[in-house]
Amino acid sequence: MDTLNALTKEYVRLSEIPASRDNSVINFHLEKGTALMFNLFSRKSVAVSNFFLSKDARMPYHVHADSVEVLMIHEGLIKCVSDVCEKTLGVGEIMRLEKNEGHFLHAKEDTWLIAITVPADEAMMK
Repeated sequence: MDTLNALTKEYVRLSEIPASRDNSVINFHLEKGTALMFNLFSRKSVAVSNFFLSKDARMPYHVHADSVEVLMIHEGLIKCVSDVCEKTLGVGEIMRLEKNEGHFLHAKEDTWLIAITVPADEAMMK
C-alpha cells in the first residue's frame, strides 16, 4: 500500500473533490430532441462530462474559445461537424476539437459520449 500511495501522491483523492461540483446535470434546450450533460469531474484544469443525446438531437454550433475538447462515444452514433472536418463517430471512436474550432453534433441514434475539456470550459464548471 505504501508503494501505491507513493506512486499516486500527486493524484486527486476523492475526498478532495468538492461535492458541489460532482454529478451536476445540465438539460440543454434544443429545437429537437434531448441533450443532458452529467458533470462527472471538474476543476479549472479539466472537466469530464457524460453526455446523452436522443436520436436526431442537435447540439447547436458552438465554440470552446480557450479549451481543447475530446469526445469519445461509448454508446450510439453521432455526426460531428466542425470548422475543419465532418465525421460520423461510433462506439469507441474519438474526435479532438482544438481551441476555437467551432462545431455541432447530430445524434444519428440515442448516444452517450464522454467529453473532456482542457482546461475546463466555464459551462463545465457550474
